[in-house]
Amino acid sequence: MKNKPRPKTKKNALNKGARRVFKIMAGYGGMPRSKAATKHKQTTKPTFLLTCEKCGKAYPRAYSRLKKVNQV
Repeated sequence: MKNKPRPKTKKNALNKGARRVFKIMAGYGGMPRSKAATKHKQTTKPTFLLTCEKCGKAYPRAYSRLKKVNQV
């Protein structure tokens, strides 16, 4: 086999982002980054700001996904 020179490419055509887009665009699929028609997540991850009664220091606390949040 003979050594062949590397084919000429466009500027930045070999960087990671371009390779990723080329891979997604290959085949019969649509655009890689189309706008989502609906909200994908049906639940939210609430974050509450908890405050200490003694010193008054506040810190955030994140919880797992919940459908309903009841504050007491």
